[in-house]
Amino acid sequence: MVQDVPHTWDSGEVTKAPTTSEVGEFTYTCQVCGATKTETIARLLYADYAAAVGGRNYETLQSAISSAKEGETVLLLRDVTESATVSATKDVLLNLNGHTITGDLNVSGTLTIQDAGTTGKVDGTIQGSGDIQILGGSYTQQIPQDFCAEGYGPHKNSDGTYGVHLHIWDAGTVTTEPTSTTDGEKTYYCTHTGCEAVKTEVIPATGTVTNPTYTITNPAVDGGTIAVSPRSASRGRLVTLTVTPDEGYELASLTVTDGRGNTVALTDAGNGKYTFTMPASR
Repeated sequence: MVQDVPHTWDSGEVTKAPTTSEVGEFTYTCQVCGATKTETIARLLYADYAAAVGGRNYETLQSAISSAKEGETVLLLRDVTESATVSATKDVLLNLNGHTITGDLNVSGTLTIQDAGTTGKVDGTIQGSGDIQILGGSYTQQIPQDFCAEGYGPHKNSDGTYGVHLHIWDAGTVTTEPTSTTDGEKTYYCTHTGCEAVKTEVIPATGTVTNPTYTITNPAVDGGTIAVSPRSASRGRLVTLTVTPDEGYELASLTVTDGRGNTVALTDAGNGKYTFTMPASR
């Protein structure tokens, strides 16, 4: 006598994945006799799209990245659990749009990441030999400075994740004064809490020669004193000599010479005072 035995179905598997245009198929296999039965998996709806590029919707992040043309943005539409690769020929701008990628991003080309929302996150490792530039989002991986876009720096968030911030520079400090022939330097420090970033800028050489000062030699004289004011002066400055003869003496003559022995013109200012214009020498 043949006895009917009920089927014992396994947990099943997807034998045809659904798309936005076609239904899928889920197949169960009897563990007793090997018979199969199928169920239909509904077509994907908009909410099932992973990302969009230029108005085109894609079911996976990888397909969106692979189809993106230069200058197009890959916009994440929902949280995704997948790893993706940016090939050497790709230059991709990825907008997390407040969603999370759980998986690794392997970069051989160029990948720039931004976040139009405030909660975008990459829960995985960003790695590869390509050019990686981060403008926003949070990350479970510590962000090196090399991954920060120009003008940005890395920091650790209060929840233990990592992110980037735009540098806000202080007013700067002159660390090296410029001279007439040598450039100087001004140093700026980022004011973001915990950021140690520093940048410098060149202060151009003044291009003008500083007017040097020269010491005025006042030799000792007999029969009185000669006071000099100031005791040193730069070229063109007015110098005053005050002559005070001792009792019973009077000034016979007064001569001023420059460092080459040339006579410098004196002006009698009255009351024992004489002036001259400082030459370009002692």
